Amino acid sequence: MTHRSLFWLQLGLALFFLASGLMAWLKPDEFRELLSTSVFSTWLTDPGQLVWLIRVNDLVLFGLLVSGRWPRVTALWAAGWILGVMSVTGFFSFDAVEHLGVLALIVAYATATSVDAAVHQADSPTSAPIEATNRT
Repeated sequence: MTHRSLFWLQLGLALFFLASGLMAWLKPDEFRELLSTSVFSTWLTDPGQLVWLIRVNDLVLFGLLVSGRWPRVTALWAAGWILGVMSVTGFFSFDAVEHLGVLALIVAYATATSVDAAVHQADSPTSAPIEATNRT
């Protein structure tokens, strides 16, 4: 994957989490309603507290994706979060199709950043075998 392709993939994922985080700020009642009708509603005393977690989580993921820091951790975190969202919205719903699409993009991002890191490490002068650097 080219750096340009990775950039667009990273930006697309970042914008998804930005939109979700902003929606949690601007339309918290939609999130509260969704949470109150989920299978987890019996565990929640105040869905508003979870809305705060959604806001912060999605905006932190946005920041990590934009910065490009810790791509493997970010991808794992984002994937776990999306699976958690799917457990609330349902695995067999129209929302699940959207979330599966995002999950596929997260897997592509994780794969691309892992391959990119491996290529850069292989190109590094310090990655050469010791025997090859000690030849005269």
